[in-house]
Amino acid sequence: MPPLPTTSLRVLHRATLHYSTLPNPPKPTTLTPPTYLKTPPRPPKPLTPLLYIFPLTAFTLFLWQLQRLKQKQTLIEKLESSLYDDPILYDSKQIIGDECANRRIMVRGRYLHSKKMKVGPRSIETGIVGSDVVTPMVLEDG
Repeated sequence: MPPLPTTSLRVLHRATLHYSTLPNPPKPTTLTPPTYLKTPPRPPKPLTPLLYIFPLTAFTLFLWQLQRLKQKQTLIEKLESSLYDDPILYDSKQIIGDECANRRIMVRGRYLHSKKMKVGPRSIETGIVGSDVVTPMVLEDG
């Protein structure tokens, strides 16, 4: 029997073999989990884009509400200031435009009590039911 070549295996210790001198050393193996432990592949998530759309939409609506708040506050300030302005004397030859909107107007004339009418039923906050009385007016200048 011929002796074993010393270049292919070298005994370092009684129970340990050194494979560095072998021409093709074996690759280390990794343990694969059994098939019943493997997690199944995840299905695609169609709701993921909604996670980006909802916050963006909410933020856009928040900015829109801030803009509307500012518009409403300026409108309320304008209406409140026009209530305390001096009344404008109405002239039938004058054309009333936007500058007179929500302003008090003073007119001169006489009421036609014979043609008054009741509009109703109307209720007040206290729950009392009544009606509004509308009386037409003829202006001095016709």
